[in-house]
Amino acid sequence: MRALRASAGTSGPRRGRVIGWGDDGRPLVRLDDEDALVSAELVAPLTEVELDEAIACGLPVIAWLPRGSGAPHIVGVVRPPRRPSLADGDALLERAPRPSTRPLSVEQDGERVVITAPRELLLRCGAATVLLTADGRVRIKGLDITTRATRDNRVLGGKVLLGE
Repeated sequence: MRALRASAGTSGPRRGRVIGWGDDGRPLVRLDDEDALVSAELVAPLTEVELDEAIACGLPVIAWLPRGSGAPHIVGVVRPPRRPSLADGDALLERAPRPSTRPLSVEQDGERVVITAPRELLLRCGAATVLLTADGRVRIKGLDITTRATRDNRVLGGKVLLGE
């Protein structure tokens, strides 16, 4: 991973996105207006969990670029200014989760596991998410989505919209 050299005019705060984690355990950042990934330092109070959420949600970060050839320091995550509603569509999948004061119910009987959430249930792994809402909506988002069936593979609905 290359070190980004900052001249006197380019040091200071820069916006970018954390793409993932390097082999050395440091976050990999692509700064706006830069093509290359750079290995960055993580600055407290930002935790690795918060950074994982930023990676999964594609949230931008603010990195401080020091003078000279030091690694950028990630100083914060840029979060949405408000909590999206269902009318915001995919924005629901983009927001970082907030701690809930309402209980999550998990039941297990040896045959199946049932997870119940009062409003939303979001499953996230990297850039892939599955969102279930209390009003019956299901949103699946990922880089590639594949369905396979050894028998019938059906898409049913009041209206089936393709390519929108």
